[in-house]
Amino acid sequence: MSYRVEFSYDAGILRAHLSGGGRDLDSTIDAWRRIAAEIHERRPPAVLVVSDVPGEPFTPAQVQAFIQAMIGLGFESLRIAYVYSQAVRWHEGEVAEILAAEAGFEARAFAEERAARMWLRHGERAADV
Repeated sequence: MSYRVEFSYDAGILRAHLSGGGRDLDSTIDAWRRIAAEIHERRPPAVLVVSDVPGEPFTPAQVQAFIQAMIGLGFESLRIAYVYSQAVRWHEGEVAEILAAEAGFEARAFAEERAARMWLRHGERAADV
């Protein structure tokens, strides 16, 4: 089942809110392709993705498959913050950050939107570390 993706903009940040559906790899990839289409149209400097999609965390292999599917869609030039609505997914977020960095993405996972917005606006860039 496909997710709902709702877009909004605030201070140059594209916010994509994911909801509905049931969590699976194909639906996740589809939702992120819709985000990529919005990025190509609007050209924001940063993307905030807030997920309220229910379901079990992805395995490391599924996270790797997701990241591979994102290569070449335009995310490489952006700072990406991902907010998990369920704390149980935090381990998945850490794995995703590592695998994303290895693939050339500047992405971080957060437990709350406020911290994600702060990092998008003021956090150190990976090249500066």
